[in-house]
Amino acid sequence: MRYIDIELIRNKAKKIKWSEVNKKHLEDILFTDEKTGEKYLSWEDIEAKHLSIIKELDFEERKKYISSHSDWNILQKIMIEEFGYKCWYSEAPIGNGELEIDHYRPKNRARQDDEKGIVNKPNGYWWLAYNLDNYRLSGTLANIRRRDRLKDNSEVGGKGDLFPLDLNEGVIAADECSIFNERPLLLDPIVASDVGLLSFDEDGSVFPNPVIDDEIDNRRAEISIKLYHLDLDQLESQRQQVWQECSRVIEKAYLFYSNSNSREARKLAFCNCVETISKKTNLKAEFSSVAKVCLNLYKKRKGYSEVLDLLNL
Repeated sequence: MRYIDIELIRNKAKKIKWSEVNKKHLEDILFTDEKTGEKYLSWEDIEAKHLSIIKELDFEERKKYISSHSDWNILQKIMIEEFGYKCWYSEAPIGNGELEIDHYRPKNRARQDDEKGIVNKPNGYWWLAYNLDNYRLSGTLANIRRRDRLKDNSEVGGKGDLFPLDLNEGVIAADECSIFNERPLLLDPIVASDVGLLSFDEDGSVFPNPVIDDEIDNRRAEISIKLYHLDLDQLESQRQQVWQECSRVIEKAYLFYSNSNSREARKLAFCNCVETISKKTNLKAEFSSVAKVCLNLYKKRKGYSEVLDLLNL
């Protein structure tokens, strides 16, 4: 999980080309650029329009309306442009068939857990259905409730309509009220302090960051690993591959730095290291958080830290 600056999405969402949307029910909120004459939409206007409608509807009418007006998908293009074709929860690569915008706080029903069947909000956070701050680009592996098909007797994972809260330290927000006093137990990629609560190893395993000294944060990491399905075998395998690619070029750079007298050979090893690590740690790269953890581990090792400092990594 890498930090997602939602402000980058918001800035672009202020001026969305109508030619890329072309939805008749939004024609009344179009605005025209005075210089170019081109027509645009603002997401703030889209949210305001839908919210004014759904506030007047009963539960069943509202649910039907939201289901038939999934305009949040307009934002997919912007999200991909800014942060690449990867899931914000798992960092796994996603194709068009798997791509969806998840409502971090569920738009219909929000459940606390599976075991006790506790439902915190039967109507969900409907007033946030069109709120940009509530959107996360997700792959189906993280969002759909199912078992790991590659593991026998695995537990059901995937977020679905689960949104567990810490009800000892927080509350359940009332409809149309502030969510400020809620304490979600799911890590959130748009919260900078959340993304560092997960760590990885050379086998591709994911676990709560060992430096966590807070019981609640450790619990949040464990719950998120399960509900975002981050411990899937196929994800572990992909993360392991990224780790190995990073480790291989770092080891090689160190080897040539320590033992080679050939200037050209050292230069080539250094170039390969810089290119690979820069590519793998790029925000848009799949499993870039794994590459970052791998790099940071080597930075703490004597000898390797000198090479990585030399290469400005």
